[in-house]
Amino acid sequence: MTRRFKLDPEQHIKLSSDKEASHLPLDQPIPIKELLASHVELQEPATRTQLRELAAHTVCPPHRVELEQMAGEAYQEAILKKRVTMLDLLDQYEACELPFVHFLALLPALKPRYYSISSSPKVDEEKVSITVAVVKGKAWSGSGEYAGVASTYLCGLKEGEEVACFLHEAQDGFQLPPSSDIPMIMIGPGTGIAPFRGFVQAREVWQKEGKQLGEAHLYFGCRHPQEDDLYFDEMKLAAQNGIVHIHRAYSRYDEQKSICSAFVERRRRHADRIA
Repeated sequence: MTRRFKLDPEQHIKLSSDKEASHLPLDQPIPIKELLASHVELQEPATRTQLRELAAHTVCPPHRVELEQMAGEAYQEAILKKRVTMLDLLDQYEACELPFVHFLALLPALKPRYYSISSSPKVDEEKVSITVAVVKGKAWSGSGEYAGVASTYLCGLKEGEEVACFLHEAQDGFQLPPSSDIPMIMIGPGTGIAPFRGFVQAREVWQKEGKQLGEAHLYFGCRHPQEDDLYFDEMKLAAQNGIVHIHRAYSRYDEQKSICSAFVERRRRHADRIA
């Protein structure tokens, strides 16, 4: 992106605005690299407003027409379906002479990425863990690679570096039962095993405290036991100690191909008995 605008990413820039509020850091020098990485959303599909601005600053008439058409009836197919970003369009349409400051003004604020805490405060009140898979692959737009904003950033951190974050209270119902002897069924679809690892850790603490444990079953799916069966040894030990019963479904394992929905259905009667 900095090459597109012929800028040095290490160069400092100082922004000002007549508006009272802005998601951009105003009236303070900031490296362009940090500005783009930490304050604005670069990977969202281009909006119609952004397309019209790109068209207005494009000196090539045929390209201007193409951008105007994409802002119209072709928007769904040409932009949203392929998740084409402003970066993609600026790379494609070199005749667009949109000034960098206008480009910044068109970008929305960087949205927070939410992750489930994968540890229990019963184990350590001063530490939390999250379980993150680095998101990377071919961009839907067909131009270059897609890299997840937060996961790529976290992957690049070094030990001891500080991270800006905040805690968001869990939704009602998605928390440990009030008593250790209440039975539990944990099913990890989109969130996977991450939040339930904390639940299992809490039950381990309850067991060490001599409390009676209700029956607990954890269902989750992953691709392959040697690739993404996270916390395998930890969960195996918890199962051996009577903390939880583990039920796995592998989708890409030749010796045990099973679809998660079918797997859960086969266990339905068992789940009904526990509930």
